[in-house]
Amino acid sequence: MGILDIELSPHLERVTKDFEANKDKWLSDFHTIATLESNFENNAELHKTERESAAEKYRQQGNTYMKAKDFSKACFMYAESISAAIEGPLASMAYFNR
Repeated sequence: MGILDIELSPHLERVTKDFEANKDKWLSDFHTIATLESNFENNAELHKTERESAAEKYRQQGNTYMKAKDFSKACFMYAESISAAIEGPLASMAYFNR
């Protein structure tokens, strides 16, 4: 077991317990995120700068939820960011965050 495994183990255990306790909510959130990502075409109509602005706003909201340890809302905001950005560096950052 490496140092990374030792450091991440408590977090993984906490997320696993939360998932088991709230499996229906997690699966519902996952379905919502998958739906958002599949509907990215709707955002293609927005002007590029508007999309980039929205993507950054959603990513920052995701960061706020992460700091508050509200992981499902953070994932949701990162998915919104991915959907708004579609591609490029902002989408990459949102994928990385999620």
